[in-house]
Amino acid sequence: MECGNSVHQRDMQVLKEKLVAAEHEVELLRATQRDCLALLENTPDFVYIKDAEHRFTCVSKAFAYLTGHQCWRELVGKTDFDIFPAEHAERYYQHEKAVIREGCPLLNHEEPYYSLEGELRWVSSSKQPVINDQGEVVGLVGISKDITEIKRYRAKIEALARYDQLTGLLNRMIFQDVGTQMLAAASRQQHAASVLYIDLDNFKQLNDEAGHLAGDELLCAFGEMLKECTRESDVVARLGGDEFVVLASCGTTEAQAQELAERISRQFHRLEEVQGTEIDLGCSIGIARFPQDGRSLDELMKRADEAMYQAKREGKHGVVRYGRRNTQARQVLPKTFLE
Repeated sequence: MECGNSVHQRDMQVLKEKLVAAEHEVELLRATQRDCLALLENTPDFVYIKDAEHRFTCVSKAFAYLTGHQCWRELVGKTDFDIFPAEHAERYYQHEKAVIREGCPLLNHEEPYYSLEGELRWVSSSKQPVINDQGEVVGLVGISKDITEIKRYRAKIEALARYDQLTGLLNRMIFQDVGTQMLAAASRQQHAASVLYIDLDNFKQLNDEAGHLAGDELLCAFGEMLKECTRESDVVARLGGDEFVVLASCGTTEAQAQELAERISRQFHRLEEVQGTEIDLGCSIGIARFPQDGRSLDELMKRADEAMYQAKREGKHGVVRYGRRNTQARQVLPKTFLE
């Protein structure tokens, strides 16, 4: 009898221990659930869990609001095609197939989305496969962080590195890179090309007498005029100060390069009256040809620069082909820059 009671007591003790362990496990699960819900309620990131059929099973509050829903439960069972534009939904689906079908993580992947106001924005997404006890992929969990402002900042930095901030033209550094590649292509294809080195005449006088603001406006106007005169395939840059350069696209004949330079010179030549003093504004242009005058961009720039200074010595407002004389007739147009 005592033996039976002893066995019964041991069994009861084991049951009590199991009950305590189970209660502890339940409390841990509840605490985990509270923590997860608190995380999903308060994180500004877009968190979402999908099953193997790409259907949402849980999302963060921020994600629900992004899609125009007030509660995450409203999204359960839906797919991206139910809540996003078709082109974006298809993009998400194609990228997530490898995660769900092959278990391959997708990390730091940039994806577009539209805000509730219709603004195109961007997120950086990381998506990991969800694997069950049998080692099977049963879905994915994703976290997407809005990086729109970061992308805008990067774009500004890239623009600062590539473009002249006053005129919007390419800067000297990028012109060197692009021009070198362009000449390499011209060499492979046995095409000719032309470099036009341009310096504004009497710009310092305008700057000194009318002020730097007027000088900056003139530089911007000249930059716009250059873009209008050249083709999209030409490379146009501001080297600094009042110096500009054009690399006429491959295949440009010598006559075409000459005509372009003379057109630029004619369109820019004008008289300005500043505080009772007339300033004869214009530009001097030197032309160097590839490959006759040089086989590298540096050589062509040097030759074109020499030709430009020859144009200045011969009276300014003209065009000189390297090794020849000024061919541009002096003509003042009635257009006034300063009003």
